[in-house]
Amino acid sequence: MAAGCLLFYERKLQQERLSKKTDIKTSGKPDIGGAFQLVDHHGNRRTDKDFQGHWFLVYFGYTFCPDVCPEELEKISAVLNILETMKLDCYLECGFITVDPERDTPDVMQKYLKDFHPRILGLTGTQGQVDVVTKAYRIYHSKSARDEDNDYLVTNACYVLFARNKARDTEHYVLSGF
Repeated sequence: MAAGCLLFYERKLQQERLSKKTDIKTSGKPDIGGAFQLVDHHGNRRTDKDFQGHWFLVYFGYTFCPDVCPEELEKISAVLNILETMKLDCYLECGFITVDPERDTPDVMQKYLKDFHPRILGLTGTQGQVDVVTKAYRIYHSKSARDEDNDYLVTNACYVLFARNKARDTEHYVLSGF
Protein backbone atom coordinates (compact mmCIF):
# COMPACT_ATOMS: atom_id res chain seq x y z
CA MET A 1 0.00 0.00 0.00
CA ALA A 2 2.83 2.40 0.82
CA ALA A 3 4.41 1.61 -2.55
CA GLY A 4 1.07 2.41 -4.28
CA CYS A 5 0.78 5.75 -2.46
CA LEU A 6 4.37 6.60 -3.33
CA LEU A 7 3.74 5.76 -6.99
CA PHE A 8 0.55 7.86 -7.01
CA TYR A 9 2.36 10.81 -5.39
CA GLU A 10 5.24 10.51 -7.87
CA ARG A 11 2.83 10.58 -10.84
CA LYS A 12 1.03 13.62 -9.43
CA LEU A 13 4.33 15.51 -9.14
CA GLN A 14 5.26 14.54 -12.68
CA GLN A 15 1.89 15.79 -14.00
CA GLU A 16 2.35 19.10 -12.18
CA ARG A 17 5.83 19.54 -13.63
CA LEU A 18 4.52 18.84 -17.13
CA SER A 19 1.60 21.22 -16.74
CA LYS A 20 3.94 24.01 -15.62
CA LYS A 21 6.06 23.49 -18.73
CA THR A 22 3.06 23.75 -21.04
CA ASP A 23 1.46 26.80 -19.43
CA ILE A 24 1.42 29.61 -21.94
CA LYS A 25 1.30 33.13 -20.63
CA THR A 26 -0.03 35.88 -22.84
CA SER A 27 -0.38 39.59 -22.40
CA GLY A 28 -3.83 39.71 -23.98
CA LYS A 29 -5.29 39.30 -27.42
CA PRO A 30 -4.20 41.50 -30.32
CA ASP A 31 -6.32 44.54 -30.93
CA ILE A 32 -7.54 44.12 -34.52
CA GLY A 33 -10.28 46.26 -36.01
CA GLY A 34 -11.56 49.66 -35.10
CA ALA A 35 -13.41 52.72 -36.25
CA PHE A 36 -13.31 53.61 -39.92
CA GLN A 37 -15.14 55.74 -42.49
CA LEU A 38 -15.05 54.70 -46.14
CA VAL A 39 -17.20 54.89 -49.26
CA ASP A 40 -18.70 51.76 -50.84
CA HIS A 41 -18.66 51.00 -54.56
CA HIS A 42 -22.17 52.49 -54.86
CA GLY A 43 -20.95 55.85 -53.48
CA ASN A 44 -22.53 55.44 -50.02
CA ARG A 45 -20.65 56.43 -46.87
CA ARG A 46 -19.92 53.34 -44.72
CA THR A 47 -18.47 53.05 -41.23
CA ASP A 48 -17.50 50.20 -38.93
CA LYS A 49 -20.86 50.68 -37.19
CA ASP A 50 -22.64 49.42 -40.33
CA PHE A 51 -21.17 46.00 -39.63
CA GLN A 52 -21.61 45.97 -35.85
CA GLY A 53 -23.17 42.74 -34.63
CA HIS A 54 -22.55 40.95 -37.95
CA TRP A 55 -19.83 38.57 -38.99
CA PHE A 56 -17.64 40.43 -41.45
CA LEU A 57 -15.41 38.64 -43.95
CA VAL A 58 -12.94 41.22 -45.19
CA TYR A 59 -10.14 41.11 -47.71
CA PHE A 60 -7.68 43.92 -48.37
CA GLY A 61 -6.37 44.24 -51.91
CA TYR A 62 -6.68 46.37 -55.03
CA THR A 63 -8.37 46.19 -58.42
CA PHE A 64 -5.14 46.40 -60.45
CA CYS A 65 -3.74 43.35 -58.64
CA PRO A 66 -2.65 40.93 -61.36
CA ASP A 67 -3.32 37.59 -59.68
CA VAL A 68 -3.74 37.09 -55.92
CA CYS A 69 -6.63 39.50 -55.30
CA PRO A 70 -8.96 38.09 -57.98
CA GLU A 71 -8.16 34.54 -56.82
CA GLU A 72 -9.06 35.39 -53.23
CA LEU A 73 -12.26 37.17 -54.28
CA GLU A 74 -13.21 34.06 -56.30
CA LYS A 75 -12.77 31.97 -53.15
CA ILE A 76 -14.89 34.38 -51.13
CA SER A 77 -17.54 34.24 -53.87
CA ALA A 78 -17.53 30.43 -53.66
CA VAL A 79 -18.01 30.60 -49.88
CA LEU A 80 -20.93 32.98 -50.34
CA ASN A 81 -22.50 30.64 -52.91
CA ILE A 82 -22.24 27.73 -50.47
CA LEU A 83 -23.72 29.79 -47.64
CA GLU A 84 -26.59 30.83 -49.90
CA THR A 85 -27.46 27.20 -50.65
CA MET A 86 -27.44 26.52 -46.90
CA LYS A 87 -29.54 29.67 -46.26
CA LEU A 88 -26.82 31.03 -43.96
CA ASP A 89 -25.64 33.99 -46.03
CA CYS A 90 -27.81 36.44 -44.07
CA TYR A 91 -25.36 36.16 -41.15
CA LEU A 92 -22.37 37.43 -43.07
CA GLU A 93 -21.23 40.73 -44.59
CA CYS A 94 -18.30 40.73 -47.03
CA GLY A 95 -15.95 43.58 -47.78
CA PHE A 96 -13.14 44.19 -50.23
CA ILE A 97 -11.16 47.14 -48.87
CA THR A 98 -8.71 48.73 -51.26
CA VAL A 99 -5.10 49.44 -50.35
CA ASP A 100 -4.83 51.61 -53.51
CA PRO A 101 -7.37 54.42 -53.20
CA GLU A 102 -5.51 56.51 -55.77
CA ARG A 103 -6.79 54.24 -58.56
CA ASP A 104 -9.68 52.42 -56.83
CA THR A 105 -12.50 54.93 -57.00
CA PRO A 106 -16.07 53.78 -56.32
CA ASP A 107 -16.68 53.56 -60.11
CA VAL A 108 -13.57 51.47 -60.72
CA MET A 109 -14.46 49.16 -57.84
CA GLN A 110 -18.04 48.81 -59.07
CA LYS A 111 -16.86 47.67 -62.52
CA TYR A 112 -14.26 45.33 -61.01
CA LEU A 113 -16.64 43.68 -58.54
CA LYS A 114 -19.16 42.77 -61.28
CA ASP A 115 -17.00 39.68 -61.87
CA PHE A 116 -17.52 38.44 -58.31
CA HIS A 117 -20.36 37.66 -55.93
CA PRO A 118 -22.81 40.58 -55.66
CA ARG A 119 -22.67 40.52 -51.83
CA ILE A 120 -19.02 41.60 -51.82
CA LEU A 121 -18.97 45.27 -50.90
CA GLY A 122 -16.12 47.34 -52.31
CA LEU A 123 -14.81 49.96 -49.88
CA THR A 124 -12.49 52.86 -50.69
CA GLY A 125 -11.77 56.38 -49.50
CA THR A 126 -9.01 58.93 -49.29
CA GLN A 127 -5.47 57.75 -48.66
CA GLY A 128 -5.84 58.96 -45.08
CA GLN A 129 -9.06 56.97 -44.55
CA VAL A 130 -7.50 53.83 -46.02
CA ASP A 131 -4.42 54.29 -43.83
CA VAL A 132 -6.69 54.43 -40.75
CA VAL A 133 -8.49 51.16 -41.59
CA THR A 134 -5.33 49.31 -42.65
CA LYS A 135 -3.64 50.35 -39.43
CA ALA A 136 -6.67 49.26 -37.39
CA TYR A 137 -6.70 45.84 -39.08
CA ARG A 138 -2.88 45.61 -39.13
CA ILE A 139 -2.61 45.35 -42.90
CA TYR A 140 0.81 46.11 -44.35
CA HIS A 141 0.82 47.81 -47.77
CA SER A 142 3.40 49.64 -49.84
CA LYS A 143 3.52 51.01 -53.40
CA SER A 144 6.36 50.02 -55.69
CA ALA A 145 8.19 52.58 -57.79
CA ARG A 146 6.30 53.75 -60.86
CA ASP A 147 7.46 52.42 -64.21
CA GLU A 148 7.84 54.35 -67.48
CA ASP A 149 4.05 54.11 -68.04
CA ASN A 150 3.44 55.58 -64.57
CA ASP A 151 2.09 52.18 -63.47
CA TYR A 152 2.87 50.54 -60.15
CA LEU A 153 2.08 47.51 -58.02
CA VAL A 154 1.12 47.44 -54.37
CA THR A 155 2.63 44.97 -51.96
CA ASN A 156 0.18 44.12 -49.21
CA ALA A 157 -0.56 41.58 -46.52
CA CYS A 158 -2.63 38.87 -48.15
CA TYR A 159 -5.09 37.21 -45.84
CA VAL A 160 -8.78 37.12 -45.21
CA LEU A 161 -10.09 38.31 -41.85
CA PHE A 162 -13.27 36.94 -40.35
CA ALA A 163 -14.45 39.28 -37.62
CA ARG A 164 -17.48 40.27 -35.63
CA ASN A 165 -17.75 43.76 -34.19
CA LYS A 166 -19.61 43.81 -30.94
CA ALA A 167 -20.41 46.95 -28.99
CA ARG A 168 -17.16 46.78 -27.00
CA ASP A 169 -15.08 44.00 -28.49
CA THR A 170 -14.06 42.47 -31.78
CA GLU A 171 -13.73 38.74 -32.31
CA HIS A 172 -11.46 37.96 -35.22
CA TYR A 173 -9.90 35.05 -37.04
CA VAL A 174 -7.26 35.15 -39.72
CA LEU A 175 -8.09 32.70 -42.48
CA SER A 176 -4.69 31.94 -43.93
CA GLY A 177 -4.49 29.75 -46.99
CA PHE A 178 -8.15 30.53 -47.61
